[in-house]
Amino acid sequence: MRIRTTKAAGAVNQLGVGLLVMIVLLTACGGNENGANRANGPASKTDSSGNGGGKTDGDSSGNGGVEVGGSGGDDGTNHGDKTNGTRRGDKTEEEGNDVQGGTKERIQPEETANAMMKGEYERLYTQFSQELKDAVPAADFKAMGREFLNDVKAFREPSVLALNGMARYVWMNTEGTKSLTATYDESDTIVGIQIQNVTSHPETDEAGTKISYGLPFKGEWLVFWGGDNEMHNYHYALESQRYAYDLVKEKDGKSYEGDRTKNESYYAFGEAMLAPADGKVAATVNDIADNEPVGTMNSSQPAGNYVVIDHGNGEYSYLAHLKKGTVKVKKGETVKKGQEIGLCGNSGNSSEPHLHFQVSDGPDLFTSKAISVTFSGAPRMIQGDHVTGVEQR
Repeated sequence: MRIRTTKAAGAVNQLGVGLLVMIVLLTACGGNENGANRANGPASKTDSSGNGGGKTDGDSSGNGGVEVGGSGGDDGTNHGDKTNGTRRGDKTEEEGNDVQGGTKERIQPEETANAMMKGEYERLYTQFSQELKDAVPAADFKAMGREFLNDVKAFREPSVLALNGMARYVWMNTEGTKSLTATYDESDTIVGIQIQNVTSHPETDEAGTKISYGLPFKGEWLVFWGGDNEMHNYHYALESQRYAYDLVKEKDGKSYEGDRTKNESYYAFGEAMLAPADGKVAATVNDIADNEPVGTMNSSQPAGNYVVIDHGNGEYSYLAHLKKGTVKVKKGETVKKGQEIGLCGNSGNSSEPHLHFQVSDGPDLFTSKAISVTFSGAPRMIQGDHVTGVEQR
């Protein structure tokens, strides 16, 4: 997890604002592409309170986005205590000053986009965390917002990812060309905000796998990263992992119970991982230690323990970050859909126990191209979805 202070040149040029921003780089699992270390899994957001976070090694968006992040909660992850889009706990009734110096109730998270469309920048700014205010002056926030949103007619309903005391809202404009992301803590303080142009690859977005795959687990899991844009799925910036998913297990809005530094505290750790379709094992790794304390990461062996399965038709599935010593299959072995191939772990470049799953056109995670996955009897998943796997034997 890393926080970097950097000049977001592309964003500054587009928005016409010379602003030094704090880029919060959302971290977790991952690997190497073109010599750059990349992470691609759930992560904690680091702030002045020591609360972990982000993508690795630079802003991968490359499309005119500015992201600023402030302090988070004290629970070690970058999303909130919320399930199914309904915030948990009591709303705060604190009031903030409006432009004229009066008072108004705090803007609720789901109203952020509407507030910006109405030009209520000063009112939103009163809800910024102090770290966010230190990174972005009020005048610059207002100027960036006006410039970026001047041709936006409306936003769609937001997607919501909530976990461990934070909630991340993502709005797309109706044309699907621009996005707004805001992260709130449990007191409805804004701890991160991002405006960004949307890059898409419609030819591959719409071309799914030839094979229909089952979910590679049992029970209900949460899609932490997944979708066909960078706001819902930060793998999307990399062709080799564009349609990858990172999934965690959560209960009552949390991914763990007890000591968050211990792997065993996480609901995903030790869960059975299943072959998503019939095939032959193309590669395995089984001897990489799980990261502990949770939050430390192994960037030199980014995929950790993994299984790669050749399903024919030029399609290979990857199940990565498995628990050390639990891989139950060997290279060349034939596997059936629903067969247990190992247990979920926290090995490799992973910030907490989770599953990295994708399908690609070759056996090498970093040189092959990811393919958008067609799931049996289920629509494509996006960030914030709760999905339920069943035994496929």
